[in-house]
Amino acid sequence: MIQTTVVIKGAQQLSQRLLRMPENVRRSMVRMMHRASLELFGIVQRKLHGEVLKVDTGLLSQSQNRRVSEGPAQVSASVGFNKRTVPYGAIHEFGGKTAPHEIRPRKKKALAFVTARSASTAALSGGDPRIVVKSVQHPGSVMPERSFLRSSLREYAPTARERITQAVQEGIAK
Repeated sequence: MIQTTVVIKGAQQLSQRLLRMPENVRRSMVRMMHRASLELFGIVQRKLHGEVLKVDTGLLSQSQNRRVSEGPAQVSASVGFNKRTVPYGAIHEFGGKTAPHEIRPRKKKALAFVTARSASTAALSGGDPRIVVKSVQHPGSVMPERSFLRSSLREYAPTARERITQAVQEGIAK
């Protein structure tokens, strides 16, 4: 799973303070992290459904997950995807290059596709526009960065700060 991690300056001092944090503040933080992870998850889903990427199979969107973890001195939330299920998620998030490779059919005996040239030739001759082959050589490609995780976190960061402040204030007030 690829995750986005937030590093807090002064984390050791914060950890010491959190160890002394009253239980009601801790419970408030846990509730807030569940809420925040749902809100961040929603932003990621929005980006995967047209704002950054368009849906093809929906597998990348379906592989999204969220988790809230608790430790003795921390409460954290993560939103990410399973890179085993969708190994192409990282190249969308960060950009990169694919190597030249052969494309073969998975479930059929041949690949079939239409090109602009085959379509225009078929229109003139009345023939079948499909090209049918056993495999094709893909030359590789350069994929641009289309961040859906990091851009969602950047977008959500001001709200996250507000939520954390609110959770601490609510916990102290109890």
